[in-house]
Amino acid sequence: MQLHLFYKIVQLLLIGMTTCNAARILGIVPFEARSHSIVMTALLKELANRGHQLTVLTAVPLKEVPPNYTQIPTDVKREQDEHQNLFDIRDMSYFLMIPFMWHMGNVLSEQTLASPNVQKLIHSSNDKFDLIITESFFVEALLGFAHKFNVPYVSITTFSGTENMYDIVGNPFPYSYIPNIFLPYSHRMTFFQRLINTIVNSMASIGFHLYFIPAQDAIMKKHFANVPNLPSVADIACNGSLLLLNRHFSYSYPIPKVPNLIEVGGMHIKPPKKLPQDMKKFLDDSKDGVVYFSMGSNLQSAEMSVPKREALLKAFAKLKQRVLWKFEENLPGAPNNVKISNWFPQSDILGHPNLRVFMTHGGLLSSQEAVYNAVPLVGIPIFADQAINVLQAVNTGYALQLDYENITEESVYWTLNEVISNPKYKEAAKRISAVFHDQPQTAMEQAVFWVEYVLRHNGARHLRSAALDLAWYQYYLLDVAAVLLAVAAAAVAALVWLLRTLARLVLRPAANKPPKSSKKKD
Repeated sequence: MQLHLFYKIVQLLLIGMTTCNAARILGIVPFEARSHSIVMTALLKELANRGHQLTVLTAVPLKEVPPNYTQIPTDVKREQDEHQNLFDIRDMSYFLMIPFMWHMGNVLSEQTLASPNVQKLIHSSNDKFDLIITESFFVEALLGFAHKFNVPYVSITTFSGTENMYDIVGNPFPYSYIPNIFLPYSHRMTFFQRLINTIVNSMASIGFHLYFIPAQDAIMKKHFANVPNLPSVADIACNGSLLLLNRHFSYSYPIPKVPNLIEVGGMHIKPPKKLPQDMKKFLDDSKDGVVYFSMGSNLQSAEMSVPKREALLKAFAKLKQRVLWKFEENLPGAPNNVKISNWFPQSDILGHPNLRVFMTHGGLLSSQEAVYNAVPLVGIPIFADQAINVLQAVNTGYALQLDYENITEESVYWTLNEVISNPKYKEAAKRISAVFHDQPQTAMEQAVFWVEYVLRHNGARHLRSAALDLAWYQYYLLDVAAVLLAVAAAAVAALVWLLRTLARLVLRPAANKPPKSSKKKD
């Protein structure tokens, strides 16, 4: 017993030696959208719980603030005239989606940096930090804080990321098998899909560098004008220490990764907690199981068209199962087996054994929670990355897709019954969930380890890829190709010259030889 206690003490001492001293960290949570803030604040709260001192610029202040956690509200709200029914943009062209994101990023960056609370921090000379953690989502102007406080920065993608987000750590992004996040393609693309993927990504990359980055640079220099020796936003961006990517190959597909790109998909998820008593009774008493239906935090089920809502209600009324529907308003005429609420403890519900299927918009966090709990899906993608998330779930075998335009009483009823009654969907969900859980550390443990690794090693410059120091023509070996083409052209030219010279030497004597003289006979 004493020996066992001795080993425990030694183990705790060794763990203590490997941990990082408490650091002062500036967190930046710029988006009001809950799907973004949930991922960001999950890591920031965990770092605070581990003893680090957190100061957080946030558009979504926490109601319950942990110790060591100071909030600076940005007071950025969506403008009323900008609010639109997101169901109306489901048909937006892929070529327009990215400029739409750029515009949103420019507006948000300007509003955030112009906030009085943020301006106080920009002009403060007393605040000191050891690290900045920010979201990588079209708000590069906020990287001015990394230069102001002269500290390393860590980026988090709250979704699977775009090429320009991979670029901050020099990570490869081959168009041949990594689809643009806004295209409904898998990693196994046809020739036509690879063609479209190349065009979309190339246009996005050119526009990003020629339009978006200059716009972000102007915003940053406007609001950090008092900061001396301010470099361009592009120069700051390419010095990121770490990129935490909210994805995992288990439910997605493998990608090439440099050492400082870490997959932490699902780090916001915690084991299911005990449900409220009324909710627990509803699920416990559902002998035939429960369907959970939610379109996420940005999309509002109440904004669906009336015919679609009526079709859903008629289909739900025919089910043996009970239905939990996240609906933001009163819903007259709901059948007895349907329970309506504007909020549900989603992850805890997905962990209940009586949950049969999750009807979802295919948002990344919802998809991750379904994988974590081995729940099959019926996906109704609307915009952004939802189409590719649902497509991956369908291709992996634990989901069916139901197009919004195809929502009818018959299609909804058939799709739900197919997923509920056919065991192959549940078996596939269990298989993918097992792969997702088979990791040496949880996603959160990995995220914390690598953040503290950056702190321990003063920015961890040894992880930085040399690709970041190459010009674009060097990265793609265009200079090497030009030299090789020049050498090949010179060799061909020399060969042509040699052949022509030899030809002249061979043919000239014959041409210059005098004709034989003919003697006249006497």
